[in-house]
Order: sequence, then C-alpha cells, then structure tokens
Amino acid sequence: MIVEQFARRFGRIDSPERGKNYLCRALSLGRSPCLLSIGVGTGLAWSAPMEKYLESEESHIARMTEEEFSWTSSLLAIGAMVGALPTGALANALGRKRVLLMLTLPFLLSWGLILVANAAWMLNAARVIVGVAIGSACVLVPTYLSEIAEDEVRGTLGALFQFFLTVGIVYGFCLGAYLDYYGLAVGCAVVEILFVSTFVMMPESPAWLVSKGQKSEAMKALQRLRGDRYDVRAELSQLQKEAEEKGNRRSSVFDLVRLEVPRKALVICLFGMIFQQLSGINAVIFYAEGIFKAAGSKIDPKLSMILVSSVQASVNQAFNSTVKITDLFTVKANFKALLFTCAGVSFQQFTGINVVLFYTQNIFEETGTNIDPAICAIITGVVQLGASCVTPVVVDRLGRRPLLIVSGAGTALATGALGVFFFMKDELHSDVSQLSWLPIASIILFMCTYCIGWGPLPWGIMGELFSADVKAKASSITVLVCWAEAFVITKYFSNIAQSAGFYTGFWIFTAFCVLSVLFTLFLLPETKGKSLQQIQDELNGVKSSAKKRDSRQSSTNERF
Repeated sequence: MIVEQFARRFGRIDSPERGKNYLCRALSLGRSPCLLSIGVGTGLAWSAPMEKYLESEESHIARMTEEEFSWTSSLLAIGAMVGALPTGALANALGRKRVLLMLTLPFLLSWGLILVANAAWMLNAARVIVGVAIGSACVLVPTYLSEIAEDEVRGTLGALFQFFLTVGIVYGFCLGAYLDYYGLAVGCAVVEILFVSTFVMMPESPAWLVSKGQKSEAMKALQRLRGDRYDVRAELSQLQKEAEEKGNRRSSVFDLVRLEVPRKALVICLFGMIFQQLSGINAVIFYAEGIFKAAGSKIDPKLSMILVSSVQASVNQAFNSTVKITDLFTVKANFKALLFTCAGVSFQQFTGINVVLFYTQNIFEETGTNIDPAICAIITGVVQLGASCVTPVVVDRLGRRPLLIVSGAGTALATGALGVFFFMKDELHSDVSQLSWLPIASIILFMCTYCIGWGPLPWGIMGELFSADVKAKASSITVLVCWAEAFVITKYFSNIAQSAGFYTGFWIFTAFCVLSVLFTLFLLPETKGKSLQQIQDELNGVKSSAKKRDSRQSSTNERF
C-alpha cells in the first residue's frame, strides 16, 4: 500500500496493479547495472584516503610530492577520456550488455596493479586503466538504463546512476578510513565481482536488438523487463518503426552539428557538464581534508568528512554500419542535442565536483579542523549519498529544470562561501577560528545541492535527447568532453590554490555555477513526461501534435 501510494503520487500511475509495482520495478531494473556505478565511485574516492599515506614516510612506495600525487589523481581523467570515445562504437557493434560485462576486466586489472605496485609509475598506470573503465561506464550505464526504462521510471532510473556512484564514494571513503592500502584495493575490487554475478542475468537492450534485426530476442527482453502479464507488442512495434526510419538514411557524427535537435541537445549536455565541474565538486571532494585543515577548524578533518558525507546521505537518495559519426554534426537535430549534452556535462564538471572528491581530505586539513580528515571524507560521502536519494524520487514529478536551477544556485553559494573563508584566512590573515564550521557547512551544502541537480541530471539528459541510432556515439563524445575537463580541473586546481589561493579556485567555480543557472533558465528545454518525438520536435522548433498515451499501450519512444 505504501509503495502504491508513493507511485500514484510521483509516477502518474493509473491502476492499482501498476501503482503497486512502479517503484519496485524501477529499483529492480536499475539495481544490477548501477553496481558498476558503485565501481565508478570507488575509483573516484580512492585518491582522498590514499593521499596522506602516499605522501608520508610510511608509504611502501617512494614518498610522493604533492605535484606527483596530483598527477596520480588526475590521470584517471585522462584514462576516462580514452575510454569514452570508442565505447559508443563497441556498444553499437557488440551490444550494451556485452561491453558492460567487459568493463569489469580493466576495473579488476587496475585494482590488481595497485595491490602489486612498488613504484609510482605502476600506480599511475593503474589510475589510467581504471579511468578507461570509468569513462566507458559513464557512457554505457546511462545509455543502457534509458533504453530499458519505461517512460514512468526513466527519470528515476537515470538518477540512480549518480546515486549509486555516490554510494561507491561513501564506500571508498569508509574503507579508506579504517583499512590500509591493500585492504582498500581489495574492498574496491569486490564491487566488480558483485556486478558480474548479477548483471549477467539482465537482458540486452531491446532497442539494440531491434536495430540488429533480432525481433524475437527483443520481444523476450521486453517481456523480461516489463513482466509476463504485460503486452509488449505495441512497444516492440514502435521500436521497429523507429529503427526502420533511422535505417532509411545513413547517419553520422556530423548529424550532431547539421541537425537542429541533436545540436540543441549537445549544447545542453555540454553546458550541463561544464557547470557540474565548475561548481567545484571535485575540488571539494579531492581537497576536503585540506580545506578543513587550512580553515583552522578544531574538528578532526576525518570526522568532518564523515559528517559531510552523512548529511549528503540524508538529503540524496563499434559503430553501427548504417550510421556514420559525421551524422552527429551534419544532421541538425543531432548537433543541437550534442551541444546541449556537452554543455550539461561541462557545467557538471565546472561545479568543481572532482576537486572536492579527489582532494576532500586535503581541503579539510587546510581548514585546521581537529576531526580526522579521513572521517571528514566519510561524512562528505554519506551526505552525498543522502542527497542523491532525493532526485530519483522527485525528478519525474518536478522536472529537470527546477532541480538544476536549485542545484546551480546552491553550489554557487557553497563555493562562494568557501572562497570567502579562504580569502579571509590566507589573504587577509584574519582569525577564522570562530568560522571553522563554515567549510564543513559549505561542503555539506555543496554536496546536497550538487546531488539533486548537476550531479545526476546531465547523465539522464544525455540519455533523453538523442535518438537510438546516434545515442551511443553522442554519449562517447559527451563523456570525452566531461573527462577532459575533469582532468584539467583536477590537475591544475592545486596549482591555482598554491599560486593564487584556494579562494581563487572556488570563486571560479562560483562563476560557472551562476552561469549554469542562466543556461538552465534561458536555453535548456524541459524533458519531463515528453516522448522522444516531442523532444526532437521541440529542439527543431516544431510544435508536436503527439499526445500523451498510456505508457503500457505506447512505445518506449512515446514519453521520452
């Protein structure tokens, strides 16, 4: 009864039977593929608890300098760029499921290399390898989720990617606080083993099967996803119709530039990821302990990180032979979509998220808090986890734009406050002992607001704006842009902090967070409750005559 009432309230459910199964089916569909998102989170979280050890005399590897460790941290982004680009082609050629299962190999290889590493170059190689896996996962997990989802749960499933990524970050922070170097690596590797053992039972994407002419297999996959009691023939028919329409023309990556709809979508996603990163999230996570230490906080940085994580937890809940890469730039709709998606991931990165993630402990140390920086990192992760719980619940009710506006405003306020604190401390040399709480509160606010908007939604938007024939390729380009920006931000934030002060870096993130609000207000279209055709028509500036239908009688393309 509780689930049914919840579903009726948030899911536009029109029958008791469907209402009862709404939330459970959404979580059931997303649970297994999102285990790989946990693996992404552990890869991102590894740097924060290991920084202090690797820069100390106790390290079994030659002691690293801050510059050397900044390379070890940021090389993950280089690997992610490399991994993102070919993933769309592989997914189109081999299938979504097969490539996702293959990603466990680089994940496990990286953790194995960390276990046997006795030199810095081995750690760097491991970070590049795990980055390759992370970049590929960021392309494929959102794509797979969007292709198996019903219209009613598409927003929820899209938000689960970020939620489980946050679970991985919290998990990594907790392991890092209480286990040694080797225990952390083993604990992270366990996630990939769990993923393989469960995901192998999931069906292939019905959209991909239809594109390959495997109608009977697509029907079986849809039946497994929707349940034996539901008639999937209408949905299958719509998938076939869409595949036939796309097959009548040879599309390429230049369609993203040539076609108005994909071009708009690309702009949205690009700016979204820019604002995500320039909010400062990675700076907060990577340098969290350093922030608290620099602030002179009397709280142990480790405890501060646990506190921040806890608050976050409480708030968040091979190319197809008929498709050319040039279609992304020559087809008007594709190009617009590509611009929007690349914009989305760009704003995501320029929130500063990776700086926050990678340098969490360092940031807390800089605040001078008496809390152990590792504990502060855990607090940060738990807060992030809690905040991530909100979006899956409300995104299909409130829409994408309101959440992104609130997220941009909140991250702007948080990074601005961090900038003020460090300006007072480092530039004005003021006594900030009475303000040691401000960095903790700011990071908590940052995590909470980031995780309801610019954290999860750019990935969901990436899955919504593109048609099936170019989605994988467009996602590869978008994720490449995302991780290229993540590398630049992660690698050079410490240089900016040393030469111009922490406050300069955070105020840069603040500026981009403000821009993300303006971008959302004036450019980003709302996709809530709209079919793929309606979204495409809107990006083309054409009024769509399509009407909403019962989702069980309509295709997966009807309310995209």
